[in-house]
Amino acid sequence: MHSRSTYTSRPILRPLEVFKLLPGKNCKECGEPTCMAFALKLVNDELELKKCLLLFTKEFETNRLKIMKGAGLNG
Repeated sequence: MHSRSTYTSRPILRPLEVFKLLPGKNCKECGEPTCMAFALKLVNDELELKKCLLLFTKEFETNRLKIMKGAGLNG
C-alpha cells in the first residue's frame, strides 16, 4: 500500500493577472523597468509585493488585496 503525502501549495498567479492589478505607471520605484517586469518577478518569488509602493496607497488598496488573496497571503 502506497502512502501519499499531501501538502498545501499557495495559489498560482499568472503574471498578466498581476500586471492588470498593478498601478501601470512604470515608475521604476520598485527597481524594475516596467510593471510587467515587476509582475513577472513577483510571480516567480524574485521580489516582494511591498516593493511596489503605489499598491500601498488608498487608491490601489483593493488591487493590492486582490493580489495578496491570489497569492494566498493574508492582508
